[in-house]
Amino acid sequence: MRRRRRTRSEESDPSQRPRRARAESGSEPSELDQRVRAIEAATQLETERLRRVCAPADLGLSSSQELERGGVPGQERAREALGFGLSMQRPGYHIFAIGPPGLGKHEQILQTLNEEATRRPAPHAWCYVYNFENPRAPRALQLARGRATELREAMEEFVEALRDALPRALESPEYARTRRDLDEGFERRQKAALDEVRAKAQEHQVAVIQTPSGVVMAPVVDDEVLGPMAFQELEAGERTRFEEALETLHTELEDSLRELAALESEHRRQVEALEEATVRAEVDARLKPLCEAFADCPQVLDYLQAVEDDIVEHAEAFVGQSGADQGGLLPGLQAGQATAEIARRYEVNVLHEDLKVQGAPVVQEHHPNFENLFGRIDHRAQLGAISTDFTMIRPGALHRANGGFLVLDVRQVLMQPMVWEQLKRALRAGELRIESPAQVMGLFSTQSLEPEPVALDVKVILVGERRLYYLLEAYDPDVSDLFKVMADFEATVERDAQVEGFLKMVAWRAEQLEVGMLSVGALARLVEWGARQAEDARRLSVAVERVDEVLAESDWQRTQRQGDEVQVEDVEAALQARRRRASRLRERMEDAMERGVLHVDLEGEQIAQVNALSVVELAGERFGRPSRITASVQVGAGQLLDIEREVELSGALHAKGVLILGGYLGHEFGQQRPLALSARLVFEQSYGGVDGDSASLAETLALLSAISTLPLKQGLAITGSIDQRGRVQAIGGVNAKIEGFFDVCQRHGLSGEQGVVVPASNAQHLMLSDRVVEAVRDGKFFIYAVETVRQAVALMFGLPAGRRTDDDAFEEDSVFGQVDRRLEALARAARHFDSRGAALGSTHSPQAPAPEEPPSPDPPTAEDAEEEQSEAPARGSRTRKSRRRG
Repeated sequence: MRRRRRTRSEESDPSQRPRRARAESGSEPSELDQRVRAIEAATQLETERLRRVCAPADLGLSSSQELERGGVPGQERAREALGFGLSMQRPGYHIFAIGPPGLGKHEQILQTLNEEATRRPAPHAWCYVYNFENPRAPRALQLARGRATELREAMEEFVEALRDALPRALESPEYARTRRDLDEGFERRQKAALDEVRAKAQEHQVAVIQTPSGVVMAPVVDDEVLGPMAFQELEAGERTRFEEALETLHTELEDSLRELAALESEHRRQVEALEEATVRAEVDARLKPLCEAFADCPQVLDYLQAVEDDIVEHAEAFVGQSGADQGGLLPGLQAGQATAEIARRYEVNVLHEDLKVQGAPVVQEHHPNFENLFGRIDHRAQLGAISTDFTMIRPGALHRANGGFLVLDVRQVLMQPMVWEQLKRALRAGELRIESPAQVMGLFSTQSLEPEPVALDVKVILVGERRLYYLLEAYDPDVSDLFKVMADFEATVERDAQVEGFLKMVAWRAEQLEVGMLSVGALARLVEWGARQAEDARRLSVAVERVDEVLAESDWQRTQRQGDEVQVEDVEAALQARRRRASRLRERMEDAMERGVLHVDLEGEQIAQVNALSVVELAGERFGRPSRITASVQVGAGQLLDIEREVELSGALHAKGVLILGGYLGHEFGQQRPLALSARLVFEQSYGGVDGDSASLAETLALLSAISTLPLKQGLAITGSIDQRGRVQAIGGVNAKIEGFFDVCQRHGLSGEQGVVVPASNAQHLMLSDRVVEAVRDGKFFIYAVETVRQAVALMFGLPAGRRTDDDAFEEDSVFGQVDRRLEALARAARHFDSRGAALGSTHSPQAPAPEEPPSPDPPTAEDAEEEQSEAPARGSRTRKSRRRG
């Protein structure tokens, strides 16, 4: 059955068709229709809802001088977590402090730690000493506070005293007399033994001669000792006699020489015993005060006993020898180096002990690389060789914080190689080893020492963003085992409940920065700025770093005008200067829009085109910009193509928003039939990434316009996300988005019909600038709030969205009615075309007759298609062509 052709008047003026339909029906809208229209009406926001003003009189102050100084408000949850984590002494209860950057988390944590540290006793100190049994493994001694430094100083004095005392003791008259007696006794016994040998030798005319290398015998003729040549010139019989005598004497001489060697050994032992007794007496005399001072430290007493035994063994290091005695400069240097190395054995290497700090240590490591955190072993170059010893062990931040608290930035920790794993290993084992990174990796060792590990008793506080914490907690099971306490810092606080706390924080930061006194007007303006930073009229941002910046720049503005206190105009000038510094790109974009380089329509109506809003953030400043979204629709199989996604310019959230859009379209129009369309959505002139779902409402309107061929108002920009039931949901950056579109419209020229459509749930977040509020007050700009897609449709199309009637069809004169009719036409067209584009009626097989079917409507002709398309009130300037059937 063919449909009725439209009259010429309807074809010439499609916008008259809805009114003609109502006229033909002969009825005015019913009471139910009026209620539906009221529900679908968008809310025009009044000026008092666009900005929550803080009146100076409401603060009850005259200046910041009257304010008490206070910390960051609204952090009770984080402080409770910190207090619990610090008091919990069980293993694994380290703290992970999270929150956005700029909240001053480090400063707040350090303040809490310093308060807690004063209530705790000072920790023990650790020091390394020489291991006389295994020099490669220096011993670690744990001593009470102050004792490690005391031991080091006492050992330094002890060694210096020995340098003078031992040479004097070994040169004293008593020592010399005893040594002389020993030497003389030895010489007498040696002489007697040699005299006995000489007497026997004389009987055989043989001389016994004592040389530096030993005792030798030679024949004597005519009182002359014969040399080897003279001995060979003797007659054979004479030589034989001498040889027999020498052999006999040699046997006797060997016995005598063995006796002499025994005498010499005994003499040496006596001399060594004398030296040892002398040295030990001196060492005992000087170690006795140390032993008495450290009588309560068994480890130190054991160490001092080992020191005494080693000094007695190496007493020559304290006597010293000159380079000349050693035969030259190089031997002298080597001897001096050896002497210094022996003396260095008795030093005490205190890792860390700050006697000026009372209570537990609080350490913040800003550069937590491997060596700065876990310590290192230095090396020295001497005479072309690299060497090290226990005195070159250097402590890390964990050593300095042992017994107290260590604060680390988790991002910095994760950026350093091997630091994260080594930190977890140390906390889990409860001990701290000093190793090189290569040794930890098992590649090779560049150090010759393996210091004894020290017991680790430290509370580690990691500070980072929430995202890092949640990622680590999800992918690293050690986080939940070692960092059981999460301290979550708030970025914003309730405005009504915390405005006084916010002002106290401002006064505290102003005092810290040495900023001049702030007037009550300046304080009120800072409250409004805090709400704008929070993106919520009912909350205040407590980002300490941003507060510091605004206070410092406001104070600079005060100095420029040579004022006594910071006034509201100083704060306003500082905020405007910050906005201007980050406005280069914004101004370039607005200029490109004004010149038509970036095409944005700000007046009139267009089909399948809508102005959406996005936010750009640079240098901490945000600004909004309109983005033109277009849609196209043709016959298809229900595909909804996001061009941004296809070319990989959109993120997952934007893709999700487009899929939700498809779900909403199916929910509203696809309950009785499939959606036989193929649609494409795109951000025109967008060459960067797009993410977020705040454009899904605008994309929905563009798609509805493309389907219905009804135009959209271009003077209105819209933002908001939707769900699959058509409810409009809140989005972020609403203030920047509104002001961005307002600036573009103001530069183009406000027409009195321009404005922005936002989700109704975002109305509570509005803290718009004075220029926007003034324009709304003067009726030059409008802000609308919508709760549903239907409200947005009624506002943007200028027609009711429409509701289903008793026959389950949408109202004739509504947007949804036109969408529904167009979708029905697309469905009919799809049913009559197969995938090859051939008419379904021409595909019957000639071998078998087609089965009988109920009568069906005739396939649409080109004339019918033109009639279908002419039903849409095409108020936009466009040309339509009829679709050919295959």
